Formats: sequence, C-alpha cells, structure tokens
Amino acid sequence: MSLMKRGKDKLISKALEKFLESYITEYGDILDFKIDSAKKSIFLSVILQGETEKLDINILGYCLEPSDSKTTFTFDRVETSRQWLTLAINNFAPAYLARKKLEVSPEIAKIFSRIV
Repeated sequence: MSLMKRGKDKLISKALEKFLESYITEYGDILDFKIDSAKKSIFLSVILQGETEKLDINILGYCLEPSDSKTTFTFDRVETSRQWLTLAINNFAPAYLARKKLEVSPEIAKIFSRIV
C-alpha cells in the first residue's frame, strides 16, 4: 500500500473513531481503531465496562453499497480475541445479515466514501 493511501486510511480511521466514540461510550472505550482499505478490513480494540481485558475485533471483507436513498455495510467475517464471541458472530450474523444489511448513517457513509 502506498504511503499516501496509508496516510488517508489513518486520517479516515481517526475521523471514524471520534464519530463512533459517542455510540460506544455507554459500553466502554475505544483503545485503537484502524482501517486498511487495501485489505478491506477494520480493526477495533475496546475495553468494555466491567471488563479487565481489552477486546480486539477484526472486521474482514467489508463492503459499502451506496444507493440513491441509503448506504449499507456488509462484511465477510469477524474475528475477535474471544473465541466464543468469534464463533457466535460468524455462526449467527450471516443468517441475520442475509435478510438485512446494516444501514450506515449519512455521516459515516460520507467519511467512508473517501476511502472506498
């Protein structure tokens, strides 16, 4: 990946991290957030309320699908630092997401559109 692309990913990662903090604050704090647009992956590390160890989350094969009225987000799979959670997400999320794609807010879609 070029130096320019890495820099762009870093800037977009920081912008999205700041935006997502308001949604995650109730559950915990973001420790790290990185987007790799070349690999279509998102890495998120959080410390959740009441937990003593951080939780790492890798979202692999993400895709944003813009349309006239909305933007949806899909992904191939998720890996976490908790084996049971990885299994649960990958066993149950595909069935749920096959019926419904995750709608992305216009703010996030605007930020993401700069790297897709």
